[in-house]
Amino acid sequence: MKEKIVLGTSIAPMNIEWQISCIRSWIINGFNVISCNTSEEIEILKPLCAGIKIEFEEVECSLNTVKTKALPNIHDILMHIWKKTEHIGGFINSDIYIDNMSEEMYEFIVKETMNSFLFVQRYEIDSIADIKKLNWDIHFDGIDMFLLDKKYIPTFFNDGFFVQSCWDACILLKAKMQEIQI
Repeated sequence: MKEKIVLGTSIAPMNIEWQISCIRSWIINGFNVISCNTSEEIEILKPLCAGIKIEFEEVECSLNTVKTKALPNIHDILMHIWKKTEHIGGFINSDIYIDNMSEEMYEFIVKETMNSFLFVQRYEIDSIADIKKLNWDIHFDGIDMFLLDKKYIPTFFNDGFFVQSCWDACILLKAKMQEIQI
């Protein structure tokens, strides 16, 4: 039986069509999905996401807001993931599209994430021409998805970071401090 990785996110109640398209891409590629939002956001989002296999979890958010989006604590999202996953869980920005992942790639991700922390950066690709122009050198512009072994989740990143804050600038340091293989 295929290991089911649980991805947590926080859907914004704006630009919903693109986010739904992204979430469908995760589900098609084998991930289970939860979205952590305020009760007010869930009321707005549930009808818009009808028919999509996504679980909503209510969280309290910071006083910070970006436009109309309340910002949940990363640790709160991770704890909901921890309750739902068997072995592997992670966080993904709600606007990341995953295209045609092979079964071998999915299994590779599961294998590499056991006893580890795995992170993924986004590449903005709108056309085939964009792929040809990509600079494949390693660089760091932030983290748009990370996965980790369930055993690390309860103590990982309980430092008050919120979605869309500077969490991704510190997350690799946090993994290193906890001596988690990256």
